[in-house]
Amino acid sequence: MIALALALVVVTLLMTSGLTFGHAAPPPIKPRPYGYPAALDVFPVDPSCFYANSWGAPRSGGRKHQGVDIITGRGKPIYAVRDGRISKKYSGGKLAGNGIAVQTGDGTYFFYAHLSAFAPGLRVGSTVKAGQVIGQIGMTGAAGSPHLHFEVHPAGGAPVDPTEIVRSVDGCKVSERIS
Repeated sequence: MIALALALVVVTLLMTSGLTFGHAAPPPIKPRPYGYPAALDVFPVDPSCFYANSWGAPRSGGRKHQGVDIITGRGKPIYAVRDGRISKKYSGGKLAGNGIAVQTGDGTYFFYAHLSAFAPGLRVGSTVKAGQVIGQIGMTGAAGSPHLHFEVHPAGGAPVDPTEIVRSVDGCKVSERIS
């Protein structure tokens, strides 16, 4: 009985610390608005998380922020938001750090940056399903805290403000701060 109680305490501590077990349950797939290619089927991270509209915010070197930053715990799983294939994979980039792009059949791609790790076996050309784990939250590149930088490029073009797209399937459930 004491061993069971101790095991429950350890599992609870691990789960609340942001660590994950190897087989996270995929998030539910939400209906996509008809005819909108950049809509998401799945939220890219697990709760608890939060984000704010930072599109166009100034960055170093005169750049503008071209995504939304979803803040969550280091090592949490990152999910493919749509069915597609891996079209780009970066390691050690100065700004994005470790990044990966998932491209859909119409050319739309979703770019994920600052990953601490990629899911095993993913290479450029690998197919992925919505809800499949593609990596883990990190703070590589120019990240100052663990988060996912997420961009949306409809039909393979320039990035668009992803805030409303992310909000449409909002999976963040901000909980009370533990002191």
